[in-house]
Amino acid sequence: MAGVRLLPFLAAIICMSVLNGVLMPKLGPYMPWHVFGTATMVTGSALMLTINLSTPESHIYGLTALIGIGCRSYFTAGITVVQTLVPVSKLSNTVGFMATGQMMGQIVVLSISGALFQNIGSDRLRTLLPDLSSDEILQLTTGANSPVFQGLGLELQPQVIEEVTLAIRNVFAVILATTALGLVGSVFMSRQKLYR
Repeated sequence: MAGVRLLPFLAAIICMSVLNGVLMPKLGPYMPWHVFGTATMVTGSALMLTINLSTPESHIYGLTALIGIGCRSYFTAGITVVQTLVPVSKLSNTVGFMATGQMMGQIVVLSISGALFQNIGSDRLRTLLPDLSSDEILQLTTGANSPVFQGLGLELQPQVIEEVTLAIRNVFAVILATTALGLVGSVFMSRQKLYR
């Protein structure tokens, strides 16, 4: 089911990548794509900070699709933009530097987000269930199908889901912070056209 739940996000990424590739060269300036993309990601991740136990799955799917739209509005476009801005002699170094920077950014954000999810989720669950071992607490963060979760009483299961949901929300705080920084930077980008 994890793969199925990712489909709205992935569909949004694919559709926006195609639209960006077709429309950006025709419409001209590339700066609005970066502003739109980061603003959309800020909106989506800020709204993901409001999820709770009663949030419908359809809302979550819509918000992850919104984040996907924002992400692909500008993320892959950067490679195209730098190819038009630098001399051919510096092209391979520039594209390599940009690709490395994007990868390192993803690694750093994923590392921080994963650490926040595991640490905050484990701490909150340990407070709720002090008798469980660290290994059992870790299993609870993996989902409702874990044997530890299934062994909990019906009164504890919703509380565990609520704590894990709150831990997931913290991941989107990191995305919100980094994309807000990107939004501020994108406002100051050049307004020149991609192809003159």
